[in-house]
Amino acid sequence: MKYRLLTYLFFFGILICMIIGNACQTGNADKRALIGERLFSDIHLSWNHTRSCASCHDPSMAFTDGYRTSVSPSGEMLLHNAPSLLHVSKMKVFDWANPKAIDLVQQLQRPLYGKHPLELGLHLHWPKFLSTIRDDSVYQTLLVQTYGQVPPANDSLWVVDCLIAYINTLQSGVSPINRLMKGDSSALSQDALAGYKLFCSDSLACISCHGGPDFSNATLTENHDSIYFNTGLYFTSAGTYPPQDAGLRMYTQQAQDDGKFRVPSLRNVMRTAPYMHDGSMSSIEDVIRHYSRGGRLIIKGPNQGDGRFHPFKSKYLKGFSLSRTQELQLIAFLNHLSDQNNESFDLRNK
Repeated sequence: MKYRLLTYLFFFGILICMIIGNACQTGNADKRALIGERLFSDIHLSWNHTRSCASCHDPSMAFTDGYRTSVSPSGEMLLHNAPSLLHVSKMKVFDWANPKAIDLVQQLQRPLYGKHPLELGLHLHWPKFLSTIRDDSVYQTLLVQTYGQVPPANDSLWVVDCLIAYINTLQSGVSPINRLMKGDSSALSQDALAGYKLFCSDSLACISCHGGPDFSNATLTENHDSIYFNTGLYFTSAGTYPPQDAGLRMYTQQAQDDGKFRVPSLRNVMRTAPYMHDGSMSSIEDVIRHYSRGGRLIIKGPNQGDGRFHPFKSKYLKGFSLSRTQELQLIAFLNHLSDQNNESFDLRNK
């Protein structure tokens, strides 16, 4: 009897320790997210104190910036359009074209420490940035509560750790499509339901690339053939995409990867214009008509050519015909992928 009682007490003690340990881990994660949220909007993170993460990923714009391509602290135009960070932690790959960015730790290296192009340039002013942190009582308090001390000067890993903790909280969940997924058959309007059927139809085949609850195959698989697609945006006189931005081919050096870019999520898509990897389409109507045509025709300029004829264009881009009513139905469905109010972008604890 005594032995049994001691056994029960032993395992009960282990259970209590596990509960307390998990609670502490959750509490620390919350504190890391608070630090990360502060870092995310802090212009002191950039080498010239002019830009922050939020400059390119504005919470009020579904964590995009509204520009065709983003702008660096030095005023240099970056190569790609800023994708939304909502649900980004669910992605299997994190970059428009670089397949090696398979987690947020790797992805954050480019904006924080990249040299070509130079973005935040944290490596150029780390001692000055650390001095700013140590002079800030809010940072000091949160860091001590989270790590037991203000991290030493030779430790910069906490910056990435906290930014990731914050980014992991960016999960939307108050859109009509979420209500439909939870069984509310009245969540979508009749036009949106008709648009959803078009979205899933064999003729449009949108769901072939934008699959899963977050409407991107990049949240479902690590298979490059299901994540990166050539959508017929370009077919220049050289027979390729523009050489300075050739997509996956720039990393694999394989001809068949020319013009292939990671498929983005369509969550909040109506709030994230302009569109495509290079922001070259200003409206959702432009995007629909591009896919309807089966590729883009550029009639003049250095990128002149007809993307329909690119030899490595995705097999899903066959072209289709929509009436104006059907186009509006498809747009109605895409609108139902948006969170319903700006309060939803304060996304922690949702």
